[in-house]
Amino acid sequence: MDRYRYSTGKRPTYRCYSPSSGKILREDFTTVETAVRLETLFGQIISLPGTTRKFEESRNICFTESQFFQVFDVDWKAGDKHKALDAEDGVVLSERYALKYFGTTDVIGRTLRINNQQELTVNGLIGDPPSNTRLGYDIMVSYNLIAQGNKADWNNTSSLCFVAMKPQQTMGQLQQALQKINQQYLSAEQTSLLHFQALPLSELSHNTQYGGTVPRPLLYVLTVIGILLVAAACINFINMATAQSIKRSKETGIRKAVGSTRSQLVIEFLTETAMVTLVAVMMSVIIVQLCLPWLNNALSVLRADMSVLWLFRPHFLSWFLVLIVGVILLSGLYPALVLSRFTPIAVLQGRVNSIRTRGASLRKVLVVTQFLSPNSLS
Repeated sequence: MDRYRYSTGKRPTYRCYSPSSGKILREDFTTVETAVRLETLFGQIISLPGTTRKFEESRNICFTESQFFQVFDVDWKAGDKHKALDAEDGVVLSERYALKYFGTTDVIGRTLRINNQQELTVNGLIGDPPSNTRLGYDIMVSYNLIAQGNKADWNNTSSLCFVAMKPQQTMGQLQQALQKINQQYLSAEQTSLLHFQALPLSELSHNTQYGGTVPRPLLYVLTVIGILLVAAACINFINMATAQSIKRSKETGIRKAVGSTRSQLVIEFLTETAMVTLVAVMMSVIIVQLCLPWLNNALSVLRADMSVLWLFRPHFLSWFLVLIVGVILLSGLYPALVLSRFTPIAVLQGRVNSIRTRGASLRKVLVVTQFLSPNSLS
């Protein structure tokens, strides 16, 4: 999944709408590295034996298996992650829920009760799930608790199965495995009604047919809007830089007279643009960081914890650096070429205005483009 959702490393991983096939896929198909079944629970009551304390948990609790911690890179804190959910009464808590229930993170061996019926033993402790994961569970109960009476429930579409394929294996091979399971385990009537489907985890948030809330066309539109806004800012900088070029014509002429080359002047002017851009980036980062607490608070229902520190993660940092370099070149290269083309003779003879006039038409085009872009977005 995407970064700072739970990561699955480089293995091809799929969300599979065939929960009852999880164990079969693990044991019978050599192309599958492992598979984990998961079912979200809603409106559960958690209580502590020997106390009157009760907690209503809406959707951050699930039934799952120990294989969850093999498929997803969870921040494991305590207990044996390979066996934590093997026992029927096993449960794994996040750190914040360990503190919520027991006031400490030393909870291995503690017990709690679900719906005043089943006592569960805490066998594992994990770090708090990141806010931008679709699997932000704080309470993970052993799937074995429901699997005993649910072995052949192929109609249970509320459960999911996450499948990690071995390297070099494809979704087509997974679909073939599902088809074999369909033929071997389902009756003719069930086969006519059920169709098992695998979905790459990279599409989990983008496929609206399977619960995705962020379709890719929307992301593309937002990307185009961002590019247009950055381009408008670059055009504004170009207009201001070229409009002020006559004021620096004498500086350029004198530098060329004492031996500076045009390439040296271009590098100097690009360096000035780079310094202005970097100062603007630092100021914007500081302002965004100061404003983010209010945004996170407004999105508290989504457990938002956005931070500009995300920019320093390798994946984001590479794109951010490319953006900065692109802005420097886009906004600084043309003004640098204009400023560096003045000659000492033209400056001394007062012919700078004629050179400057030849670029007026381009500036007019840039001005029209600058104001047209935001209007076209609206």
